[in-house]
Amino acid sequence: MSVVAGGALMMAMSPFRPDGSPDIARMEELARDATSHGFTGFVVAGGAGELADLTGAEVGEFVAAAASGIGQKNVLAAGIYARSGASKLSRELAMAGARALLCFADPEPESDADAGLAELLEENALGAGLEIIVDHDGGRYTAEGLRVASERHPNLAVKWGAPDLREWGTLRAQLPAVAAWFSGGGDDLAPGFAAQGADGFTSTAANIAPDAIAVLQQLIANGRLREAGEWVASHLQPLASLRSSRPGYVPAVTKAAMARLGRAAGEPRIEARRFDDVDDAELATAVAALRAGVAQGR
Repeated sequence: MSVVAGGALMMAMSPFRPDGSPDIARMEELARDATSHGFTGFVVAGGAGELADLTGAEVGEFVAAAASGIGQKNVLAAGIYARSGASKLSRELAMAGARALLCFADPEPESDADAGLAELLEENALGAGLEIIVDHDGGRYTAEGLRVASERHPNLAVKWGAPDLREWGTLRAQLPAVAAWFSGGGDDLAPGFAAQGADGFTSTAANIAPDAIAVLQQLIANGRLREAGEWVASHLQPLASLRSSRPGYVPAVTKAAMARLGRAAGEPRIEARRFDDVDDAELATAVAALRAGVAQGR
């Protein structure tokens, strides 16, 4: 199975024990959930900016745990910063079971994002046979840098995180060699991007209710895009609104919702991202709306 086949990629929340250490058993369970609900990919250390909270060793632990739970026949991707020194880590992740990399631009503003991606492709990804998804949320990769990368790597895909469809369409037209395009600004944007030709979407809400997101994936796969948009408005928009209500609130809301449904994954590591109990009533409404979407659309 190839990650560039499209469909939904589950962006796994990093599960932690009460002492803050990686919860290996929970990661295995999340991986099994993703495959049992038909998602085409499972991404470790790529959800809601959590990569910045993890060491390379912890990413490796999570990758090995997910690979154990997911089985060899399924796709596993790992988040990684495309920068100097990333090649060694990516080789280690490949050995742990990763079959693709989700590459984020180096967060250091003075770094050359295109150069980091070129180095990663040159030193590791091509030789190891890893697939590559380039995360374009920060907009720091240039069209020329992506063009060169896509011509060098036949399975290169791009994850687009901004809500601007026009800007996405412009970039897409400039990069005909890119194998696949994923929308990633939020599950709620998936039908709109699918209508414009996106091959798939990334999902954080799949951590909360994978069966609900499986419904959305099926509606989109069957070309029922108007129904998919209506489903999102009724069942996913309350969660999307809450997650966007405060800066950095996506992991906090997602993990709080997971706990409410008995899928606890611990707390976000950064105190500023903790869920505010003042929003608890809104969270309850959002979770109920998402759960109500399971039966609709099948």
